[in-house]
Amino acid sequence: MSEAIGQESAYRVRSRRLHVVVRTLYGGSRPDAPIGSVIDTAAWQRLRPVIVARGWEQRVIISVKLAHTLIFLVLSSVIVRFAWSGVHGRWTRWMGLTLAAVGIETAVIIANGGRCPLSGIVEDLGAESGTVSDIFLPGWIARRIPHVSSALIAAGLLGLLVRRLIRRYSPA
Repeated sequence: MSEAIGQESAYRVRSRRLHVVVRTLYGGSRPDAPIGSVIDTAAWQRLRPVIVARGWEQRVIISVKLAHTLIFLVLSSVIVRFAWSGVHGRWTRWMGLTLAAVGIETAVIIANGGRCPLSGIVEDLGAESGTVSDIFLPGWIARRIPHVSSALIAAGLLGLLVRRLIRRYSPA
């Protein structure tokens, strides 16, 4: 009986710690910001005045755009590799990592109200737009990124499925 109470107490402590961490990360000082938004965090609300006071807005905007571009290039390259491997029917450990990375990216965007959290930072610092086109790409390419990426992931998965079905039902 006391062991069950001890486990329940430990669960409450872990639950309370998790609640404190979530409340710290998503402190919520801007009522208009989406749930999970970076600009809604207590950390960003402490950091933003320092950036503004030192006149670093443009430097931070350029840095965020460069980080956004780097993330885009890395994710795009692994998605292309995923599609190539899938069409050729070769499952590799990189394909699992790609699916995990794309899944995490999708979860972050969904949790941020359908927008990249980096876009909110750039807009909060005064950039005219913080959409996907805030990376160093022409607007017509940037608007099509989600569609092309989704199609490549689907092609890779479809390629793997077709190859697997062919192997399974082909005569030995």
